Amino acid sequence: MLTRRRFLAISAAGFLAPGAQAAPRQVWAGVALGARASIRLDHPQAEAIAARAAAEIFRLEGIFSLYRADSALSRLNARARLSAPPPELLECLTLAGAVHRATGGLFDPTVQPLWALWAESASAGNRPAAAALAATRARGGWADLRLDSGQITMRAAWA
Repeated sequence: MLTRRRFLAISAAGFLAPGAQAAPRQVWAGVALGARASIRLDHPQAEAIAARAAAEIFRLEGIFSLYRADSALSRLNARARLSAPPPELLECLTLAGAVHRATGGLFDPTVQPLWALWAESASAGNRPAAAALAATRARGGWADLRLDSGQITMRAAWA
């Protein structure tokens, strides 16, 4: 069966002039925010583009990853304070706060401790105990987060 994707690939190949060299193929594969990721490029500058993309992924991992203990977000979660936060983290949290307000609190970026409690309980085949849920909720939420360009603080560490 000829799929749309296959048709487009065949059509694109037909437009190459006879004797024309195909652009070099570059593939980057790695991890981005805890998930396997890849980038495939067919471009004369593919190697340089892939290197820049990989560097940007690594840089953003250093800010947002929950899978790297040295990321800005992981340090904030572990210490309940982050001095001189990266502007990207401030921008993301500011946007998250706007969505939190717009949804009446239904969107809550501080859900990580509750998610972890539920995941741990589920892996043991249980639901979290009411006391554990109450204790986790008491550790704080979005209202306990303070943002400014000099620092981000929370009432309690979440890690």
